[in-house]
Amino acid sequence: MPQQYGQHVPMLAVLGTKGFKTVMTVEGSTAADVFRKSGRRVRGPTLRPGDMLVMANLRGHKAFGVQ
Repeated sequence: MPQQYGQHVPMLAVLGTKGFKTVMTVEGSTAADVFRKSGRRVRGPTLRPGDMLVMANLRGHKAFGVQ
């Protein structure tokens, strides 16, 4: 198992063809509730029809209510 040194600060962002549309950082780990709320309040409003959302294979991304 790899060692982690220092503080864990995940970045939740929307990257468009012209750069970042929005960025949110969270201290600590990104639990499912944080991921859901950030999707509704931060990332969701910037997405438009035809945009593609790419998520890693993390447990919070597969949680109930994440679509």
